[in-house]
Parts: sequence; C-alpha cells; structure tokens
Amino acid sequence: MNPKRSVDYFLVVAVLITVANVILIWAYRFLPLYDYPMWLYEVHIMKELSDPLFARNYDLLLVPVPNLGLVGPVWILHLFLPLEIAGKAFLTLCVVGLPWSFRFCVRSVSGKERSWAEYFAFPFSFGCFFFLGQGFLFGLGVLLLSMGYFLPRLDKSRSLLFLLSLDLLLLYFLHAIVFLLMIVVLMSNALALRYSARSMMRLSLACIPACAGAVVYLLFYQGGEPRELQWNFWILSQNVLKSMFLFIRSSGIPNRLPLTALNGLWLLTVLGFIVVAFKQASAQSGIDKRFAMAALVAFLLMVSLPGSFLGVVQPGVRFGLPLLFFLALMAARADMGRWAKSVLLGATCIVCVYNNTHFAETNRRMGLIYNDIEATVNTRDPFGVYRFDWPAGRDWWDVGSNSIDPYFGSPYYVQLHRGGVGEIFNTSLLRLRPEAYRFLPRFRELSRDELTPVYISERRRFDSLRYLVVIGKNIDQERFVAAMAADRFVTRKRGEFWTIMEAKHYEEPLEK
Repeated sequence: MNPKRSVDYFLVVAVLITVANVILIWAYRFLPLYDYPMWLYEVHIMKELSDPLFARNYDLLLVPVPNLGLVGPVWILHLFLPLEIAGKAFLTLCVVGLPWSFRFCVRSVSGKERSWAEYFAFPFSFGCFFFLGQGFLFGLGVLLLSMGYFLPRLDKSRSLLFLLSLDLLLLYFLHAIVFLLMIVVLMSNALALRYSARSMMRLSLACIPACAGAVVYLLFYQGGEPRELQWNFWILSQNVLKSMFLFIRSSGIPNRLPLTALNGLWLLTVLGFIVVAFKQASAQSGIDKRFAMAALVAFLLMVSLPGSFLGVVQPGVRFGLPLLFFLALMAARADMGRWAKSVLLGATCIVCVYNNTHFAETNRRMGLIYNDIEATVNTRDPFGVYRFDWPAGRDWWDVGSNSIDPYFGSPYYVQLHRGGVGEIFNTSLLRLRPEAYRFLPRFRELSRDELTPVYISERRRFDSLRYLVVIGKNIDQERFVAAMAADRFVTRKRGEFWTIMEAKHYEEPLEK
C-alpha cells in the first residue's frame, strides 16, 4: 500500500487567501482602479456602435491590435453577463490567474514539487497591474501558463509547434509586451539547451503569424499626440520599483499607514529571497540557466525604456515583475525550507487585510460622487472632469508607494447606462475621431502648480461643455470654481470633495 500523503497546509492557506481576494473584488462595486472604467466603457461603445452618438464620434479599427487583454475577454463575457458583472468576472480571472499560473509554471519547469517559489507570486495578486494594467496582468497569467506547458515539451514533440504558433498569436493579441516576453523566453530556453539549427528554424516558423500581425499593426499605427522621449532618474526609479510595491494608495483618500516603510521592507524581503535562493541553488541542485537570457533582457528593457513609447506609458514598468519571476524560476530548485512559504503567504494576508480597508473607503467615496453625477449630469451632453487632487501630494510615510486616482472613472460608470462621448484609450480597437475632441477641451501636460492658472486663463475652451465635474478640495479648486461661476457656469451640486457645475445657457447638444 502507498503511504498516505501528508496534507500540504500551505496549499490550504493559499486557497483560503485566494477566496478572500475574490470576495474583495465582489464585495464592492467601485474599486480603486485607474483605467478600468474607461476600458469597460470601450466595450460598451463597441457593442452599441450603431448608436448614432457613438457612430459619429468613434471609429472601429480593423487591424491586429496587440492590446486586447481586457476588452477581448470582457467582450466575450459580456455576451452572457451584464457588463459590470463581466468586468468583475474578468478581474477574478486576473487575481486568481497570476499566482496559480506561476505555481503551475514553477512545478512544471523545475520538476520539483513543493518548491519555495510556487508561492512567490501570491503577494503580487493585488500588485500594481491589478490597479492600473489589468489587460497586461491577464496576459501575464496566460504567459506563465504557456511557459509551464510548452517549455518542458518543446524539445520532445514537433507536433507542439502548431499549438505554439496559436499560443503566440493569442499572446500577441492580449498584449504586445507579453508576446515579446514569450519570444525572449523561447530564445533563452533554446540557447541554454543548445537547440540545433533545424529546431531553431522550426521555432522561428512558429513565430511568423504573430510577427506578421505586429508588422501589419505597425504599418497602420497612428499614435496619439507626439510625446518627447524622456528618460531620467524618476522614470528609472518608477521602472525598477513600481511593479514590486504591494501597498497602493488612492489619491484623495487619507492614509496614515507608513506605506513607504511597508513597501521598503517588502523590497528588502524580496531581495533577500533572491540572494538566499541563488546561493542555495548554486550549492545544491544548480541554477536553471534556461531563464538567464530572459532575465537579462527584461532587466535591460526595464532600466532603459523611456517614459512613453509607441503609445505605452511607462513601458519599462512592465518588465520589473517578469524579471522577478524569471529570477525565481532560475532558483526554484533551491531548498529554502518552510519559512520562505510562511513569509510569502503571510505577506499576502497582510496585503489582503489592508486592501479591505482601502477598497471599502474608495467604494464609499466613489458611490457618493457617482450618485451626484447620475442625478445631475446628462452624460449624453458634453461634459468634462477636471481634477485638482492630481498629481497626488505625498508625505514621507507614503512617498514610497504607487498612487491611484480612481475618481476620474466615476462618470464612466454613469455612461455605462446613459451613454455619452468621453475620452478613451486610443491603443485598442476604438479611436475617438479628431472632430470629437472639440467637446473635450485639451490642455498641454501641466504640473500641479501650473494647472489652475492655465485653466482659468484659458477658460473659453470650456464653452463647448454643458457640465463641469471638478474634483478636489483645496484652494486651487475653489479658485477655479469661482472663476467658472463668474463666467458662464452655475454650481448644481457640492459634495464631499467635488463640485458639479452646469452652463447657464447651453445651445449645442451633441445629439440633435
């Protein structure tokens, strides 16, 4: 008889934490997510593109766009579910997919059960990409599944090349950077295992369909407003640290926790894990060199990419977390003992508890502003949202944390039910037509000190709007509201940290 296997209590704890994370997603309607409401609204527009208001102001692109990681899955889920429910189901896939797909990847490529590294991704379930890059986060989970399935089998079966080609095409459509990471991982694997010239040729053939899609997209690519390529110490620090932070703050929501210290402690813990794991792996079963080149490329891209490139803001940030994962995979065979898993799952628990408080307060405040916008603003008429709480002010205890501004997304939740023209991300299937921007006054990039004087001095730009939603509670916001009231707007609603204004005389509705 086979001896009875002992219960893996770490696995039980991991399951319970995952359930708690999922409950957090569904417990609150409004989450502190930066771009998520706008992406949801893009799905709504694509489904209702026959609406004359949408048809006049948006174009649907029929090119292979490599940024469908959110709109694609949510579109499919929306065929069966209401849009907000479909969005929550997608977020569930994200928060479950990342840690468990990495666990599968570790067990598959390392050949070792109960490795310390199989719980390495759990603390990052609510990392920065959950708050400001959900499409990339979903694609990263699919990437880890692909690595776990294909890497142990590529040199054993030629028949997998067709499946690999389809997988690369899927990764390309989910997110261009995820596709690039998979290509780098395949090349790193092939070089470490010294593939023959024929095997390298077959591997290259599998990449052709996705690479062809990339060429077609670049030929038709039309970026937004040109931006100067910037690279400085602040961008470098963002690229290196941003994706590794666990504790996120929301602009406009008071926070008294020392997030700088908490994130700093976590960064030191991660660094300690990597150093100890590499030392143990080197002395015991050896370092897995299949990911060495992938780690090097991820590092170089992380530290060298500018603040904006090909429509992607802070592209270097997206290589920080994959770099950590590659390093963990290289040292996954190290015998680290039970303490490593305890620390990783313990950190995940702390993040879950913190996020419950964070999510609850965000939901309360966004619910208040949502109710006022829904009761006051006809979103099918031109309106603008202007923020005086962004860029967020920082104190010493939270300067070392990512800052999310969720409030600007509140009108998009109203538009999910009412419709209306709003600014969208021009990096997916939709484009806002140039003539529609006359209803959305645009200003050059401004610092916080420049914001109010420019808004006031150029306030004639607001003549095309019927409503102003002014967010923030400070002297600059009060000056702007006073200037607008003296010009052509009247205050309709004052809230806890916002003011809603309407034009005294409005004669040019979008929809006639």
